[in-house]
Amino acid sequence: MAAKGGKGGGSKNNIANRGSSARIKEVNGKQIVPVEYRGANVGHGNYMAGKYADSGLLVKDENKVPIPYQLI
Repeated sequence: MAAKGGKGGGSKNNIANRGSSARIKEVNGKQIVPVEYRGANVGHGNYMAGKYADSGLLVKDENKVPIPYQLI
């Protein structure tokens, strides 16, 4: 029986299947992973931000506001 969804080969969400366009981002040699930031209550809005994979701390700019993952 074939896998549901057609083409096979694994999930499109698996980063290993996405090729070179889905690279792991780094800041100062530390890996960054995306995380949902909910800052609407403090006037920042809700968006995908980056956090350090090892410590779990958000990547912030000089104003202490989390940087959107897309801009990292």
